[in-house]
Amino acid sequence: MEIGYFLIFYFPKLGLSREQPLFCGDNVVISQLANVPISQLANWSIITLSHWHIITLINMKKHIVTAVILTVLSLVSGYGQYTVESVPSPKAGGQDYFVSNPDGILNAVAEDSINSIAVAIERKTTAEVAVVVIDDFVGQDDFQFAFELFESWKIGKKEKDNGLLLLVARERRNYRFITGYGMEAVLPDAILKRIGEVYMVPSFKAGNYGEGVLKAMNVIRDITLSPGKADEIRAALKGPTFLDRYGQKLLYAAIIIAVIFLVMKYMDRIISGSVKRGTKVRKGVKEFMNALGGGCGCFFFLVFAAIFGLGFSGYHPAVLFRPALIPWYAVVFGSIIVFFKYQRGNELVSKSFRDEKNKLEALGRYHRSMALPLLLSPLAFFMVLRFRGKRKKMKERFLPPDNSGAWSRMDRDKLKKSTDLLSGGQLKEEWALSRSYEIWKHRDTGEVRAVSWPGPRFRKYADCQSCGFRTLGQETVKTITSATYDREGRGKRIRKCVNCNHVEDLGIKILPRKQRSSSSSGGGFGGSSSSSSGGSFGGGSSGGGGAGGSW
Repeated sequence: MEIGYFLIFYFPKLGLSREQPLFCGDNVVISQLANVPISQLANWSIITLSHWHIITLINMKKHIVTAVILTVLSLVSGYGQYTVESVPSPKAGGQDYFVSNPDGILNAVAEDSINSIAVAIERKTTAEVAVVVIDDFVGQDDFQFAFELFESWKIGKKEKDNGLLLLVARERRNYRFITGYGMEAVLPDAILKRIGEVYMVPSFKAGNYGEGVLKAMNVIRDITLSPGKADEIRAALKGPTFLDRYGQKLLYAAIIIAVIFLVMKYMDRIISGSVKRGTKVRKGVKEFMNALGGGCGCFFFLVFAAIFGLGFSGYHPAVLFRPALIPWYAVVFGSIIVFFKYQRGNELVSKSFRDEKNKLEALGRYHRSMALPLLLSPLAFFMVLRFRGKRKKMKERFLPPDNSGAWSRMDRDKLKKSTDLLSGGQLKEEWALSRSYEIWKHRDTGEVRAVSWPGPRFRKYADCQSCGFRTLGQETVKTITSATYDREGRGKRIRKCVNCNHVEDLGIKILPRKQRSSSSSGGGFGGSSSSSSGGSFGGGSSGGGGAGGSW
């Protein structure tokens, strides 16, 4: 019974030449594949359709089991996307191997030539140059993949960190150099960038990958092995300067900073017009530096947090320091500075008034006038929302004691700070910010009534049993016997009133013994090593230097 036909694709991974078909015709010679143990077959990689060379029909009547196995492998193989762990190390073939070409992208002649150059470089300088040419890899970032591969293989000698990795991903049309710390001076990022642009990209565009990599390796060999020619080669390769490459982005950043500075001057005018008349407000460089200081602190905290987060997510922090991001950093930095300036203005307006109603009205005018800065600093919207919530809650505060209509509210800004209309305890409550008072006067009887409202630190204080005012501070511990390394100490728990100095005894507290700082000394970590029939790289590391590009 005819079951049907199935597509089988030949690929270089099987170790056959490109011209040798594995299957052909209707009477397929499949015995060589059918005799392979399944455990070995499962280790073979099935790669993308673009790299399969022969498509042929197989009669599944006799070999359905083998065909099904191939189908499953082709579906779960990840389409040839390598992980850092699955890229074959060239050292598996021996110590004198530096090229990993698992997909057969480089022809045999080019691979041997590239490897010979790498061997010559290592023997004369001890530097290790590894070349990896694959179809594709897992992930989005070629830098991250190449950096992790470099760190996994530990390219370069451990004491010199003189390693160099070249990764070429054909399907992505990307290449990436990663240098060890010790190679950054010999092969700066700008030189590697030019080597890629001048020697590799034109050949890659024509599909000549071996030719492009070989040209690049020849230049790298000349720079590393011929100190006399190195300067000449670098001069010939010298491409656009940093300003040439990123001058436009630096200009954008400068324009953004200039706009931020003008906005800050505009904000100074708004603040001066919003504070209570007669209040002195600092302007100019000093006030700008205050906002700049706060902005720098917050900005560097965000950068540190981003580095920390990238470390946990597996990305290298170097992705944050690309020159192309300079304008965006200027935007973020400027937005933070405007926020701190906005916050400072809010504080100055608030402190210039003692009367709560006048303060709310002034802050309302201040926020309305700051429409433009709000667009530049979305963080400031939280301050506006907070103000609106506070204003809504305080509407009840300005209602008179009763509905007689005979009460007039007294403006605290027109009264002396230590007004006789409030008692000493009430003034002390306002000083402690536990309560604030609205003072009302009856037009007919002349009665003065002080109505209390919770202050910002209302919960920090309690009512004093002695004087009755909310001026009893938080619990503190007064030491009776100090603790030592050998014995515990004793202390008295107290709360003290800031108005009448009454002390409330809350009992005894045991103070824990002092602890000596302990330090552990032990051996440091050593690089892990594995033994195999092949060799290994020398244990080098990288700081993320290098360059990359596409074609």
